[in-house]
Amino acid sequence: MTAWALVRGAARAGVELAAAAALAMLAIPVVSFLVGSDWFDTAGLMLVDATAVALAIALMLSAHASWRRAHNGARDSVWSSSARTPQSA
Repeated sequence: MTAWALVRGAARAGVELAAAAALAMLAIPVVSFLVGSDWFDTAGLMLVDATAVALAIALMLSAHASWRRAHNGARDSVWSSSARTPQSA
């Protein structure tokens, strides 16, 4: 993850990594659904899926907030996605 942030920049990588993590979290209940109803033997397993969905929602909200900050924030911030133009002397 650190390498991705170094290559892409903090602003872009923050959005992309949060979205990727959200998709990874959504894979948990999707696989549970594909396995079938026999998987839900206990309430604990249903709680794992519910927690994964809640975390995926939180991560997507985080990705959206990072995107807004990158596009609407101060241009001289490390979190800005807009490229700075060099100032002429």
